[in-house]
This record gives sequence, C-alpha cells and structure tokens, in this order.
Amino acid sequence: MSILGFSVRESVQARGTEMPVDELREALKQGPVMMGPLDMGKLVYNPNSPNLGGSDHYVVALNMRGDEICLHDPAGFPNVFLTLDKLEEAWKSEFPWSSGVYRRWWSPERIEHPDLEEINRRAFTWFKSTLTEQTHDIAAQEGRTGASAILHKAAQVRAGAIDGNEWAHYVYFALPVGARRAHDYGLFFKTIHPDLSALKYGQSRQFGECQSRLVSRNWEAAATIMVALAETEAMIEASILKME
Repeated sequence: MSILGFSVRESVQARGTEMPVDELREALKQGPVMMGPLDMGKLVYNPNSPNLGGSDHYVVALNMRGDEICLHDPAGFPNVFLTLDKLEEAWKSEFPWSSGVYRRWWSPERIEHPDLEEINRRAFTWFKSTLTEQTHDIAAQEGRTGASAILHKAAQVRAGAIDGNEWAHYVYFALPVGARRAHDYGLFFKTIHPDLSALKYGQSRQFGECQSRLVSRNWEAAATIMVALAETEAMIEASILKME
C-alpha cells in the first residue's frame, strides 16, 4: 500500500486473546476489511478445504449478518459466508512468518500520488531488501533458503521421502500459487526488466511442470525439474540483488 501511495490502518492481537468481533464490526462500518493470514483448511465454504490445511490465505470481509460474516475470497469464492466460530478457527491460526493473530487492514487513504517510475523504484527497493532480510534471518537460524532449500527438497523428492500432507500442500497450494505468482511477476517486469521477466516466466512454467509430475507421483521427474527450479531461483536472486 505504501509503495502505491496509500496509508492504511492495521491491527493485530496477541496470541491467546479473543477474536476482536466488536472491533471488526466497527471497522466494517467504514468499508471492507482485509484479513489474514488465515488457515485455508478452516475455510469450509471452499469444498477443497480438507486438502489445504496449513496453507496461509487472505480474504476481504464485506459485512456481518448475525453470527455470520460475508467474505470475498480471491481463490474463486466471491460473496461467501462463514460462521464467526469458523472464522475464529481460521484467523487465530499461527504461522512462523507472521507475528500475532487476527491481523487486519482497513480504511486505506491516498496520501501520495507516485508516478509509475517512482512506484517501480520503490518496488525494486522492497524486493531487494526483503530478499536480503529473509536470507539473513534464515541463515541466522542455520536454515536453508533459495536455491539451497530447493535442492535439499529435490533430494528428498527423488528418494520419495515426503509424506501425504506435504505432497498435498505442494500439489494443491504451493506449486499452483508459485506458478501464478511467477507469471504475474513476469508480466510486471516485462517492460522494465526484460531479463528478469524472462526468468520469472520460465520459473512459472517450471512450477507448473513440477506440480504435474508430483500429481502423478513421478518422483524422479519432479526432482529433476526441482533442480532446474533451483538454478532459476539462483539467477533470479542474483538479478534482484543487482537492482538499483
């Protein structure tokens, strides 16, 4: 929002607190409220929710009616209803990459009018700082990131060493979402950074192929395309870090 020139109100609760129903109701009087992360496995209006447990998601709340809330879900479910108790189950879920629970945003207000060149400059700065911070934080925890993490997973896949829950997470959520996001970034970079655009389009195709191989449980083919994904990721990271 700040990259585009908007301020927005944001709030989050401490873990273990009650869902802020009254605050949410008041915020909805001012307009839609973005909420998340939520656990997709708890969003029961989605018939595929049993396969999506542990996947983070964001929705927009539109209004409350009694003990139900009306949501716009960008996963293909506009104007759906969820009971408040089911909303609480999904919204109180904790994810390692998000501090606190019941996070929400509302009342966006334009405070600047950046032109496209400034928006792109801010975006480049954000991409670079985010990549640097993530790499540093994970390295500090002695974890893997980027190409190294993908290669590690490729070795596990080649050996068939992933359980059913992880398999479902990849084929139903992580790889399809990765393919879509990579394609969108390819479009974003098309005129302002053609080389990076080509890498992101290529990455999107690799995500899609990897998903296809995993669905058929062709571990060898899936691992091979994961190795190629790792090579592409390394080139993408190098390109981002060279941005000015």
